[in-house]
Amino acid sequence: MRKTRVLLMLGGLAVGLAAALAFAAISFAGANTGLAGTHWQLTEINGQPAVAGDVTPTLQFLPEDRLSGNGGCNGYGGAYTVNGSALQFSEMMSTLMACADDALTTQESAYFQALGSVASYALSGDTLTLKDASGAPVLVFARL
Repeated sequence: MRKTRVLLMLGGLAVGLAAALAFAAISFAGANTGLAGTHWQLTEINGQPAVAGDVTPTLQFLPEDRLSGNGGCNGYGGAYTVNGSALQFSEMMSTLMACADDALTTQESAYFQALGSVASYALSGDTLTLKDASGAPVLVFARL
């Protein structure tokens, strides 16, 4: 009888431990472990070097899955969702100021369009690469 109680108790502990580990794995998988709290500066857009201006486009991943940055002329913000290497931006909004020259206007427009096409990301040291659904790099950043 005592042996049965010990076996039942050990079985209950094993089930409890398995449940706790499963919960921790689910919580960890949903957590943003690589991007939150990071700040980036654009170095490349659609395979071309970023146009130098008064303000180089930036991207900052804030707590609680929010983001902010500057497109080169306008500030922007929104939300982001990470699932493994999948990355999606939503609720995007920006100010509506005019850029000082046509090259910056063109780059900012392409930058915001590229942000809208992002489907995944890759981190390598101090480089963040944002990729479209086909896996092609659309934006490359250096850590600030």
